[in-house]
Amino acid sequence: MIHDDDHNKLNEFLAEVNKRLGSKLEMDLPRIVVIGVQSAGKSSVLNRVIGFIIFPQASGTTTTCPIILRVFKIPESEEEGIELDNFPDAGRISDNDEVMAKIANFMEKNGGKLVDTPIGVRVYSRTLLPFTVIDMPGITKLAEGLSEDDLIKLSLKYITEKNTKILAVTPANDDISNSVAIQLAQKVDPEGKRTLVVLTKIDMMEKGTNALDLLSGKLPSLKQKLEIVGLVNRSQADIKKGVTLALQLQNEQEFLKEHYTDLAEQNGIGYLQKRLNKLLMPHLVNWLPDQLIQWKEKLQLCIDRLAKHPQELPLNQELDFLYKIVRRFEDGMKTEIQGCTQHPELHYLYGGVRIKYVYQKRFYEGIVAAEKAAQNSITKEMISNAFMNTESYNSIRSYAEPVFRTLAKEEIIRLVEPALKCADEVFDEIVKIADRNLKEKGDKDLTHFPAVQDVLRQGVIGEATAKLQTNA
Repeated sequence: MIHDDDHNKLNEFLAEVNKRLGSKLEMDLPRIVVIGVQSAGKSSVLNRVIGFIIFPQASGTTTTCPIILRVFKIPESEEEGIELDNFPDAGRISDNDEVMAKIANFMEKNGGKLVDTPIGVRVYSRTLLPFTVIDMPGITKLAEGLSEDDLIKLSLKYITEKNTKILAVTPANDDISNSVAIQLAQKVDPEGKRTLVVLTKIDMMEKGTNALDLLSGKLPSLKQKLEIVGLVNRSQADIKKGVTLALQLQNEQEFLKEHYTDLAEQNGIGYLQKRLNKLLMPHLVNWLPDQLIQWKEKLQLCIDRLAKHPQELPLNQELDFLYKIVRRFEDGMKTEIQGCTQHPELHYLYGGVRIKYVYQKRFYEGIVAAEKAAQNSITKEMISNAFMNTESYNSIRSYAEPVFRTLAKEEIIRLVEPALKCADEVFDEIVKIADRNLKEKGDKDLTHFPAVQDVLRQGVIGEATAKLQTNA
């Protein structure tokens, strides 16, 4: 569709990058969106535009959700085929009938209801040139799922973007002044610069009538002059007979030469393909430089990230390197705990000084509060009772040690809460110290080893927990 050497080179480059990295990078191509009412022949048009049959065709509603098809030009060494985003396990399929069957099966899962969830189709071809085309569900009042208003909003959603070219498909045996497709196109493209009307079924008009005035552009009922291309669709009878696209093209040319002799060269699928190419080219000319700028920016970001990444080391140096960065982390922890006078923080306490503050201030305040709460909690009567309870019925000897333990236990219990709060605050600060040293922007080593970061962090947490439990 798009003859542009730079564009093809970019796509070949992307194909090679994706192959090596196992990624799915792609370029945001200018796209064609096909809109129209139910049974207008949209899917038939698209099958002929791309040159093979994968869009389901039948009477009634066959496209029940948007189908987004992207064509990628690949080098001779790569395998041709089609991938379906909704069937990732199927891989690259070479049988078009299988692709069409899977698309139909996916749509049948919705019970024939119209939905707005798209099907993604990727075509990898050595001969087709890259483009993106979207087949929209036909607008109808008699459908399950999405209402007519929903279908109109869905079509508008896809054709509003400025890089979208609109194929407004309208049957020749309907009144074009009432064409929903043209009306929607005029809403988003009032000047008609990115709209092309496709007049389908010109061979199915009532006897004694023709589309000569329409194809000649004599349309006083339209707001602006739109180019119209007439097509002879592949009918249901042709499908049943197994008429190929090549034979359909031949039949179409013969029909046009017989009934529209003077306009035969300006209609038909061959001319439509040329017009789409011409319609997309001005946009592509402006679009490619922007894409190149974006890719250069992304490339520079990758170069910058690569420059920060440590170079690959021989096996015999890996342990030394690991020891170095672990030792650096350990030194950073010690420095922050012991304190550094070079760049004091002005707004808050942190590190070892924060831990000292917790012990000397917060823990002290907790003990004082516990002491106040304990005042007069033990009376002389309680002490006397405790001593008497250590005596026996036939002896007056008292035992001081159990009395002291009992009374001390009551007081020590009051210190548990402030002690646990102190331990929690110290633990939190130790973890913060570790996190600051693990994510230090000036450290160009640890930032590239998240697994090592996690191990070191868990080690600090485990060691701090063990120490606090032991002290407790």
